[in-house]
Amino acid sequence: MNKDKLEELKQALKTKKEVEMAKQTLEEGKINVLEELERLRKVNQELEAKVSELEENLKSSQEKANENNDKYVRLYAEFDNFRKRLNREKEEHARYAHEQVVKDLLPVMDDLDRALTHAQSSSEVPALIQGVEMVKKHMSSALEKYGLKSFDSLGQPFDPHVHEAVAHQESADYPPDVVINEYRKGYTLHDKLVRPAMVAVSKGNEK
Repeated sequence: MNKDKLEELKQALKTKKEVEMAKQTLEEGKINVLEELERLRKVNQELEAKVSELEENLKSSQEKANENNDKYVRLYAEFDNFRKRLNREKEEHARYAHEQVVKDLLPVMDDLDRALTHAQSSSEVPALIQGVEMVKKHMSSALEKYGLKSFDSLGQPFDPHVHEAVAHQESADYPPDVVINEYRKGYTLHDKLVRPAMVAVSKGNEK
């Protein structure tokens, strides 16, 4: 074998070795790429699981927040209703706190009414009539400051809610169930009835 042939053979062997080394490198690189892809796939799965867990936690937290908000709204509404009811009760108490006082004074008003009725039938006591009328006027004004007012019943239709019928009388002047006589005045305290009027009621003219 001449020198040139030997040199070519050496060169061929060297090239073949380089090719084999290159091939081995490629194979190793392929394995590394696959390993890296597998690692990235696992990392992605872990990230997806973490994101899913975070989403579940967020959803649970949102539900609890909504539940707490609903409880707060209901509690606030209950407290607001309680406050309004308490204020109404306070106002109601203040409005009718003097109810018993005016009830106790009503008999005095009755006595004055009777004294006036009696005095008006006598011509000997005009000064007494004037004096009693003045007392009644002053007392009525004082009681009106507390919301007490009398109401007229004579000639009005009988109303069992505000009238107490103690007699039924025939009358040619009034139709049935009309108040034809008032024995005792009725009174209201603001818009509340504190005493019904004592009345006589027409039962019509029986023939």
